[in-house]
Amino acid sequence: MPNPVTAREVAQFVGIHIAMGTLKFPSPRLYWEDLTKVPLIAEAMPLSRFLELSRMLKLASPPNDPQNEHSSSVRAGRHDSDFQNVQQGETLSSWEGDISQQSDGQRQADTPNNLNVSKTQTDPLWKAQPLLHRFKARCQSLRRDGDYAVDQYQLPLTGKMHNKKPSLLCTTLIGFGGLLLHVDLKLGLTDKEDAIEKMVPRGSMVFLCKQELSTPAMLERLLVAGIHGAGRVGGARGQIGDEFVSSDGKLMLRRSHCGFILSTAGNGQRNMALLIDNFEKAQMSAHLNRDLLKLYSIPLTASAPTCWPQAVLWYLTDLALVNSWLLYRQDHRAASAPLTLMAFRLEVSKALILSSGSDNQDSVPPQTPIEEAHATNETSSPSLVDESPLPDAATRYDGSGHWPEQLGEGEGGRCRFGDCQRTSRVLCLKCCVFLCISRNHNCFLNFHNQGSLGKE
Repeated sequence: MPNPVTAREVAQFVGIHIAMGTLKFPSPRLYWEDLTKVPLIAEAMPLSRFLELSRMLKLASPPNDPQNEHSSSVRAGRHDSDFQNVQQGETLSSWEGDISQQSDGQRQADTPNNLNVSKTQTDPLWKAQPLLHRFKARCQSLRRDGDYAVDQYQLPLTGKMHNKKPSLLCTTLIGFGGLLLHVDLKLGLTDKEDAIEKMVPRGSMVFLCKQELSTPAMLERLLVAGIHGAGRVGGARGQIGDEFVSSDGKLMLRRSHCGFILSTAGNGQRNMALLIDNFEKAQMSAHLNRDLLKLYSIPLTASAPTCWPQAVLWYLTDLALVNSWLLYRQDHRAASAPLTLMAFRLEVSKALILSSGSDNQDSVPPQTPIEEAHATNETSSPSLVDESPLPDAATRYDGSGHWPEQLGEGEGGRCRFGDCQRTSRVLCLKCCVFLCISRNHNCFLNFHNQGSLGKE
């Protein structure tokens, strides 16, 4: 029998996955190997336990959720994933879906290749719905104004079954600036008009960034709901000019340098130049959100076909991280060096991995592998040295995988080479210590050079 899963382990499991999606090693085992070890991950959880959790954890509904009637799983303790960035005080996402333990007898034929509606299931995606509902609820709390963009793409569900790679269709509502405001997951293209109508606020203007969405049926459906829309339908590009109005006066086709733009008629406040300008801004916002999502994506470490809901979990987690970082950037516009997306994700990962969870600890928790120093002066508290142990000699001098990451203003700590008392914002991602890099003081290089031992 596997050991029961604790809430602390679930938080660490999620935090480790976020770190993996950020550092992007080609194999999960490399984070534990001697030559490529990442202490933040390796010291938090043994590889054997991580692989065990990858096999047996699954998503399940809370006991009082109506979706729970579909599940006969044995719950191993609830953990509401209310991710928070400790330093920024920024809530990332929370949801009602639980991560629970799954026994061998419960791994039924609920695979991504078998997502059909059965006699006992009215929703083939019921396992992921509690998680998705909570995520949408948090998105609803975001400020909504101005125009919107709608994007659509495939979410792979990388289950290994007969070499097939099933996927879900993701339809997203994006605000100008790249912030995601709504997401809809479906098995196919059915009811796409209904999905978009429900996610777009009434009385607004929406730009359809996929040509296959820019159909007369779609725009007429939106117009009936009180939503103006526009999208490119192809055709030869040219100068702004020709306009064609449908016989019923509802739609207008206009030529532009983007091609032909099909839009609803009757929105007199919009001239052609402004319509094209906003359409291009909408496309840029949709591309920004998708590009940030692709830049760092959490890997699906579970290989069983029944683990497809984890792909949805990691997708929504990545969306939450992108949204939170964009909000963080809005709140820190005046900062001279705000956190990059990479540094932001690592901070969230660290907060989860080092969290105490809600369990009663019977033993002293392990020492933190990352120095949490935020002082900006030239001296630091002596307690910081005790809180962040130096890496062992084998890790420190192995000559592999020691990458510097420059953190934001106020995010540094005391240089850990010798008796150097300077403050540095450069962190070695493998050793998890701050080290100076400057023209006269290259402590980063000296720290990893065994020949510099005599200087300490």
